[in-house]
Amino acid sequence: MSDRNGRNWVLWVLFVLALFSFFPTSARANTIYFQGFEGADPPGLPAGCSVEPLWESKGNWATRRFGWSPYGVLPHSGSNMAYFNSGSTSIGSAARLVLDGPLDFRGYSEITLTLWVYHDNQRETFDLINLQVSTDGGENWEYLGEDILRYSTSVGWEEVSRDLSAYAGREKVLIGIRGLSYFGNDIHVDDITVFTGGEIDDPLDDSDSSSGCSTGILNPLFLLLLAPLGLLVRKSR
Repeated sequence: MSDRNGRNWVLWVLFVLALFSFFPTSARANTIYFQGFEGADPPGLPAGCSVEPLWESKGNWATRRFGWSPYGVLPHSGSNMAYFNSGSTSIGSAARLVLDGPLDFRGYSEITLTLWVYHDNQRETFDLINLQVSTDGGENWEYLGEDILRYSTSVGWEEVSRDLSAYAGREKVLIGIRGLSYFGNDIHVDDITVFTGGEIDDPLDDSDSSSGCSTGILNPLFLLLLAPLGLLVRKSR
């Protein structure tokens, strides 16, 4: 390869790098909360998590390493999982698992909650859970989406997703999982994640950002690549 052809090759490489560095990259998903129940000593819950029995019933949440109802359930990951005791309590019993928090959603625009739920095809009853949110310290709870049923013809772990973007900007957000028994099998959950895919301005910045416009600041890499690019252009003439 001649010196001229070599310079042209390097010239094109630098040009492509400079071009890509000029454009802003999209925001990456950011995990702002995760609960895999690994910090628990079964049947206890991780620090900060709590259970609220509802309607003076015997519904309860706990953790375990191996499922008995149905038999043989293993955690989605790690060594622990949480479960609602719908397989051993009467129809209509309910309890809310309140996750450790509250969570601070200031500074985020797109927020998603995911969790893994185990489905089995035994005892075709309507045992279910609901995902809930409270913004007033647990006094009132709002439902997120539809009921999540335990029974399914597709056996195994399924990832369930709910959009929390309506709560973006809130400072104290509690996440709850309400279990309701129809005396079927227990309902197992694991690996709960809250993440954001779009980060907005720093919540500590008081400047007006309602327009959503770019500041127009160039990527420093673009400026650094321009210098050798200019030298190569001059030498190639």
